[in-house]
Amino acid sequence: MALRIFEQQAMALGRLFTVAANYTDPGVYLLGGGVVESTPAFRDWFMSKVREHTALREEKTRLATFAVVPDLDMPGARGAALSALATLLTQSGDFEHR
Repeated sequence: MALRIFEQQAMALGRLFTVAANYTDPGVYLLGGGVVESTPAFRDWFMSKVREHTALREEKTRLATFAVVPDLDMPGARGAALSALATLLTQSGDFEHR
């Protein structure tokens, strides 16, 4: 039953991305929140359901990228601090962002 509820959420996100694609023409669709912190198997399943229910025009389907945004969805100062740290470490060559 829980998977069925998450599938409905994925369907709703797919439909939201469909509507957004018709007026913003994005090239990347980012997904964050709790799905980022879930197990890789669940995250992959959820992303596949979002993709499955996103109806893009043919020319956009070939170009669109769906991605999970790790760490940057944390609230407030914590997320900003992690983002700043990752940027600084990446620039210094001491860090490779996952």
